[in-house]
Amino acid sequence: MRDWRTSLMTITLLLFLIQGTAFGFWLWSPKTSKFTSPRKMSKPVPKDQFQWALSFYEAKEYPRALQEMKNLMNRFPKSAEAAEALYTIGLCHEALENYENAFKAYEGVIGKYPNSGRIQEIIEREYHIANLFYSGKKRRVPGVGLELLPSYGIAIDIFKRVVENAPYGPYADLSQYKIGECHKKRGEYREAREAFEKLMEDYPKSQLVSDAKYQIALVSFKMSRGASYDEQATDQAISEFSLFIEEHPESELVQESKEAIQELQGRKAEKSFEIAEFYAKQKSFAAAKTYYNEVIERYAETSWARLALEKLTVLEKEEKKK
Repeated sequence: MRDWRTSLMTITLLLFLIQGTAFGFWLWSPKTSKFTSPRKMSKPVPKDQFQWALSFYEAKEYPRALQEMKNLMNRFPKSAEAAEALYTIGLCHEALENYENAFKAYEGVIGKYPNSGRIQEIIEREYHIANLFYSGKKRRVPGVGLELLPSYGIAIDIFKRVVENAPYGPYADLSQYKIGECHKKRGEYREAREAFEKLMEDYPKSQLVSDAKYQIALVSFKMSRGASYDEQATDQAISEFSLFIEEHPESELVQESKEAIQELQGRKAEKSFEIAEFYAKQKSFAAAKTYYNEVIERYAETSWARLALEKLTVLEKEEKKK
């Protein structure tokens, strides 16, 4: 009988050890009459639980720190430590390079605990995260971990939240400017223009205003480079670059503006030259001469002016022969 009992106790112990190895060990709770994993248990006082969780963060055991901070929030959601726990969850995600999750945690602090003393620090960290995506950091594919998804969209979303969370903060105008830059990089030129115009309207004293004016001219320039010639967009870009040069003659972007104007003028000259060629082929010499002369007079600094002069000379000789 004794041997039977010893064998049963041995088997039970082995099963317990196997279960503990596979699933983590469990403790019996007299209060709930259930087995509970110590990993999901929290200290009876929120301050103690926070210090316990913080010890894992300081030891750079970020997954365990995340679990313990979540335990605190689940059990003590209204405690003074809950806001700090959620903030630390954001820090843990940043350390693990889970930047979108970090951003969500920081937004949670702002939304749930608006009186937290961490708000300004959080906005700075949100700007930092947005800037990572703006600078080329890829988004992770959910559940996979691969960094493949485009990042400018999430950068725009986070920059917008920085502006909304602190419209008069130190990162507001810079975030608004980078919203425009993100749209420009995505080829969304109208949205980019609106973002730069909003910066000029909302932050007229910002040091970025002159850069925003240049960017507005630049996106108009890029819009004029569409598949089909857009005379209105071309004229608008020339006007905006000219205004920028007039208002900021000492800017380092003046030379680039002049080069852009020269290219735009060349495009307008090319279009007028093509019209002149069309009329010349139709034997409408008077109309052809009008457009050749327009190219020569209005776009004298372009290569099209020289070609127009040559064509006009040939045309006039043919007329004299007749």
